[in-house]
Parts: sequence; C-alpha cells; structure tokens
Amino acid sequence: MKTEQVNWPKNIIDDGLTLAREFDAQEITNSIYSLINKTTDSVDLEVKAVAVTGMRQAIAMLDQHNREIYLGPNIDLRAIFEGSEIDSKYRSEIYKTTGRLPSFLFANAKLEWIRRHSPDKYHRIDKVITLVDWIIWTLTGEIMSETSLAGEAGLLDISTKTWAADLFKLLDLPINKNIPLLNIGDIAGKVTKSVSAITNLPVGTKVTSAGADTQCGALGTGAIHPNDITIISGWSSPIQWVTERPTAAEDASTWFGCHALRDYWVSELTAGDTGHSYNWISKLLRQPPSKLDEMASSIEPGSEGTSMFFAESEINMSKIGIATGGIVFPTPITMNERSDGHIARAALESISYTIKARISQISRILDNTPENVYLGGGMAKADIFSQITADILNREINVANVCNANAMGGFIAGITALNEYPSLLTAATEIKPKLSIKSPNPSNALMYQDLYDNWKHTSVKLKSINS
Repeated sequence: MKTEQVNWPKNIIDDGLTLAREFDAQEITNSIYSLINKTTDSVDLEVKAVAVTGMRQAIAMLDQHNREIYLGPNIDLRAIFEGSEIDSKYRSEIYKTTGRLPSFLFANAKLEWIRRHSPDKYHRIDKVITLVDWIIWTLTGEIMSETSLAGEAGLLDISTKTWAADLFKLLDLPINKNIPLLNIGDIAGKVTKSVSAITNLPVGTKVTSAGADTQCGALGTGAIHPNDITIISGWSSPIQWVTERPTAAEDASTWFGCHALRDYWVSELTAGDTGHSYNWISKLLRQPPSKLDEMASSIEPGSEGTSMFFAESEINMSKIGIATGGIVFPTPITMNERSDGHIARAALESISYTIKARISQISRILDNTPENVYLGGGMAKADIFSQITADILNREINVANVCNANAMGGFIAGITALNEYPSLLTAATEIKPKLSIKSPNPSNALMYQDLYDNWKHTSVKLKSINS
C-alpha cells in the first residue's frame, strides 16, 4: 500500500482570535492537487476511483453559487460561548436529534458565531456541508453530503439519518436545501476535465466518499457487525461500538452517530488525545517514539509503581473540559529512580487503562457485551501497545498493524463505487483486511486486574482536586 502526504495550509485567522482556525480555499485546493499528483506519480497503476475521507466536525459554508464563505477544521473553537448559550436553552433537543454535545464543536454554534460577528457573511450562507464533501465538489463539481460525516458535524437527525431540519428551524439557522445525502461507496460524481488537466486523473474517474475518518477506519478494520468495537488510536482514540439502533445515554455522556453501513449506528466515547500525549512524552524525554516503545518492552507490567494519568476514568462527552493529570511514582528518588522506559510503559498502560474504562462505560449504557475488538490507527503499529491493550482488556484483539485502516476503508468504498461488489457490506465482508490477532499474556492479564483497579482509584482521587 503506497501512501503520500502533504501538510495542511496555515491558519488564515489573525492573532486576535486565538481559538479560531480557518483555511484558504485555494491553498487547500492546491494541497489536494499536489497530494494527488504525488500519489499518482509514485505508482504505475491505472486510477479507477477516488475515495475521500477526512476529519470529523470540519465544515464548509457556501453561498448560492457554491463560493466558499468559510472552511474550518475540527479544532476551530471560536464558538465556545455561542455553543454554551445554545446548550443552555436547547441541550435536550440538540442531543436527542444530533446525538452529540457540546455544541461549540459543531456546525450550529459556528453558524451562530458568524451570524453575530460577521453578519454580512452570514446572510450569504446558502448551504453547509463537510470539508470532505467540499473536496469532492472541487473534484467533480457536484454538491452532495455523506451521511456519517454530516452526522458528525451535527447536521443530521441521527435517528432517521436525514437533515436536522426541525432543529435548525428551532435555532433559526440556515437549513440545507436539496442537497442529496449519500452513503459511503455511493458515486458522488466524476472527475471533471479541468481537474484532470491539473492532476492527471482520467476524466470521468468515479469519486466516492469514504465517510468520517473514524467510521472509515472502522470499515477498514472489519468492524461491520453489531457489538463490534473499533479503537482508532492515533492523535486521539475514539472508541465506537456498533449498534442496531441509535442509543442515547440518559446523561448525554456518550455520542451516538452513523456507522459506515446504512443499517447500523455507533455509540462512542473517547480515550482522549492519546497519541498526542505519547508524542509529548517523546519530546520531553528526547527519545523517538520507536525507541520509547523498545524501552517500554523491557519493563514489567505496572512500571514498578509508576502510573500516568492523561484522562479521567469516567467521561461525559457533553461536558468536555480540563481535568487534572499527572505522573505518580515511588519516592524517595534515591531508592526508586525510574528510567525513560518506566515512563514510556506507564504512558502506554495509561492509554490502555483508559480504553478499558471507556469500553466498560459504554457496555453499562448499552447493557451489552462486545463481540470483537478491533484496533487501528498509528499507535496500532507498535507491538508493545497492542500487547499491553490485549493484556489489560484480557481478550484477543484484531490489530491493523500491517495496513492503514483508513486507506483500507477508502479502498472498500472505492471498489464499491466501481460496482465490483453489490453493496458496501458485501465488499467489506469479502475484502478481508490484513489484521493480526493479539492474545493476552495470562500472567500479565492477571497482574493488570489489580493494577487497573489501582489506576481507577487514583484517578478518582485526582478528580477530587478539581472539585
């Protein structure tokens, strides 16, 4: 599997809005064309289809002529106050409809911010789609929206998988008009002549959406049955549990959204910014992550009393905020000096403890037990991390450590668009991703039972610091 990458363009918002992030349309277009050319130039293969996936919550606002008014990523946090105000009035309606809170992360709050701070732009907004949908439009000239992405942006009624028209009327915000909702693997359009001239993609090449990045990764690992769980552990670690119906939590603590397959949904929690945290440790210790993995492999389970806390043992997704973390180790240092390997293993154990806690939390809410667990994302490439996770979960896990789960999901979407298979489900069933099975080490798994309980106990004590 051949991969290429280019950096995202820089933020175009000035320093006056420190939490705001926004992209220039032409710079993104140039980056996309550059990426396509780098990829096609590096392989001697005929391109038959293009599948596009991307980060959740990233949206585009267009006028009636499809000119860009706003393009922003998931980390555009300018609408914190507007989102809080919306939630104080309509919290129940928003969660019941969109399956997610807090609103400042999603389209409705960003629209409200633009209405208040840039009314001239606001009154020109005709439609709101996701950034992936906009990329597809640049390639094909067709405006559409893919269901899982629209849901992740807070634009859908998740239960019916239709536009959240009633909610947007309640909020007095623009409603998408006549924009078709497609599923992963549906043909969204074909590469235009003008795009072909710039990218060397053949005119008429079929283009499809591979959906939201987490759903795409889940598809690429093979999590396509009810009660399958996917952990996409990269910069962050979203955990999605496949369900046969949309399931809300009474306290709005989970998100519920669309699965890659049209007949299923997902319940979701996150283990937080896991890969980002591990990279932070890497920078602090001035050791590359691969070297830290090697060092961690030589340390016994429990890291000789060293524990790390990147996230709380319980989470409410509707109340995302700042918590207290830390590193706990035995003192005095003179008698208990710890190495970089201890810190590295404690970090990996902390991430895996958090994953176990989140799966347990969803299990209680759904009153169900998982069938199969799949692990993908950049952290899945590290054998020590997948082994620790299997030991702490005390179960076999399916690990995408020899393939890119999102690339595999995109391939399944693309080959479905080419009608090589009658449905996305058939394609996902027939195209078996290359996964390895990681089994728990019985003695380590037994040790981790008490270590996990100790971690949860300490996590609760740390939480009291915030009270």
